[in-house]
Amino acid sequence: MIISSVRIVAAVALVWSFPVDAEQQRDFRFTFETFLIPDKGPDQFVVKKDGVWLSGKAIPNRLANLTAPVPIAKWEYVVSPEMFIGMARGDVPIGCAINRTKKGRTQICFADPDQSGFFTQWFFLGDPTVFTATNYKLSLRRPKPLPPARYQFTSFEKVGDETPGTRFEIRHMEGRLEVCRFDGLCTHSGPRIEKAGAGEVNFLGGKFSYVVQNDESIQVTVKDPILPQTFLVR
Repeated sequence: MIISSVRIVAAVALVWSFPVDAEQQRDFRFTFETFLIPDKGPDQFVVKKDGVWLSGKAIPNRLANLTAPVPIAKWEYVVSPEMFIGMARGDVPIGCAINRTKKGRTQICFADPDQSGFFTQWFFLGDPTVFTATNYKLSLRRPKPLPPARYQFTSFEKVGDETPGTRFEIRHMEGRLEVCRFDGLCTHSGPRIEKAGAGEVNFLGGKFSYVVQNDESIQVTVKDPILPQTFLVR
């Protein structure tokens, strides 16, 4: 059951503190961006008024993999090369394992503060790497040291539909189209859908016409499909 929508302002700007040397400590800023890859669906369909119009993948805009397994000290976790690292944009390479979490929620993250191509620190992050809110300031807990772990950037085409935390839906909710995250949080107010009659809406570069058939269902025709794109939560 999708929960009621919550408006969040995006592209997250997070602050984490990393030691540079024994006498100086510098803050590195970083931002996660979301990339939407809609599934191919029918050109015409009938949907309930609170139903799903479209679904697809929602992943960080940049991805990487480790080249060897990385055990996390003091936690019985191993981040394997098969797991995807959502890479942020910022001052230095920072990434979080999008399908490896602590207790199912907190992301396991890595940092490469000297930009060597190896992660040398790790930390926990309480937000997912997609559809995240802006202007978060995390408690400046020092990241934990990590034996150098090499990483390499990879293509988002390798992310399978079964990868946890990487799905989104476009739903008709409260008279509007909404983009909803994998956990049910809806983050974007789309165009309004009329309660009766017919209409046409543009959303995320796609164009849809619709006919309200009765109190329960809507017939939708896809005139222009929504294409893969970077998504900024508004």
